[in-house]
Amino acid sequence: MPVENKFLIRTNWNAKNFRLMECALDKTEKENWKEILPNRKNVLLESVDEFKDYIAMSFT
Repeated sequence: MPVENKFLIRTNWNAKNFRLMECALDKTEKENWKEILPNRKNVLLESVDEFKDYIAMSFT
């Protein structure tokens, strides 16, 4: 899942255990965020690392 020309945002905005959002580099306001991984009630999204051709995520 390449994410070129976008920011990835790990946020706890409306999400106790965090969720993953993305937005364009030139449209970073919250109203432009798009959810790509929703909050999960019993799973904590600990970290997100972006690479050229994939995204690695850690959960607990």
